[in-house]
Amino acid sequence: MRRSLSFLAVAVGLCSLWAGVRAQSLEELAGRPGRFILENNLTKRPGLDYAALLETATAVTDWFHRNHPLLQSPRGFDASVNMFANLVHADDVTEYGEPFSVGFSFHYFYLEKGVAKTATDWLAHDTEITFNQPFAGISGARLGEDKEFEEGDDPSLKEPLAQASARLRQYFTIPPIEKTLAPGVTLYANGTVVASNPKRPLPWTQVTVGEATKALLDYWKVRSASDAYKMRKFIEGLPDEATKKLYAASQLSMYDALLAEYKNLEPEDMDRPAYYDPHQRGSLLVNSMGIGALVVKYNPECWDRSWPRTSVQFVSADYRITSAADLEEFKGRNRQIADYVGLFRNALPVEKMGELIHP
Repeated sequence: MRRSLSFLAVAVGLCSLWAGVRAQSLEELAGRPGRFILENNLTKRPGLDYAALLETATAVTDWFHRNHPLLQSPRGFDASVNMFANLVHADDVTEYGEPFSVGFSFHYFYLEKGVAKTATDWLAHDTEITFNQPFAGISGARLGEDKEFEEGDDPSLKEPLAQASARLRQYFTIPPIEKTLAPGVTLYANGTVVASNPKRPLPWTQVTVGEATKALLDYWKVRSASDAYKMRKFIEGLPDEATKKLYAASQLSMYDALLAEYKNLEPEDMDRPAYYDPHQRGSLLVNSMGIGALVVKYNPECWDRSWPRTSVQFVSADYRITSAADLEEFKGRNRQIADYVGLFRNALPVEKMGELIHP
């Protein structure tokens, strides 16, 4: 007992010491002039017009340097701006434009025990903006599972399952549009702003309940048949009839469940826009009532293919506004250092971002 109490006392003491260290405020050197530092980490690869992409990315960084008040004359931090080739997310579509990103890292200045320091690496505050990825920041859940053929599935259904999966993969969700901030500049409900060519259509088209549910039913009809084939093979290998009957009686078909819900939909629902709500009752999860995320598919007409591939045709940025109260709370949690990412987002010149869209 004495040893336990001693350990507890040491633990409490260490926690108090750590809390005291965290509570210590740093003296932020907010007035100290900083630098705008441009770094090029674009990668060369076969087929890429590297010189053209470098020119485009450099022009983009110059635009932000000139138009963002936090970057025009950095004070209190060095603005490290990094151009780099983006790893394309599996849900994104970049079949034409060359994707890249620009990262903004705020290496703030501060005094610690009287010594002037500059935040580096993980201490710095970072954010990034992506280019030529139409669904960056807005691509959500797929409409449904799209399992590929695997060992044990019905061999005769391999091709039908692949075709049904490919059709279902066309459909995914995005947040509703919050508002249009300027021609070609769209703010989505999750706080992502996307700038694109106002003379081209949006990168997605919304689909009807009829189209979405048909794709789901087509997939699950084949998938359920393949699952039933696999289960029959499994049951045949069981040691006794009682166990076989137990397993056979417990099988439920996802296709049958979806079909029953589909039959309960009203005929007029079929031509209405589809929404996906993972929290609604049942298995279909598609509704015509405007609840949840938009169900969409990619629109290849969004690209102007007369423009060079390295031109900027889409700009995607996080535009979740940070309130004054949240900015103060951040400082309280971070030893009185300002939330530079929040300040950067708040001051984004989003209404002017359409200027970046050109050949």
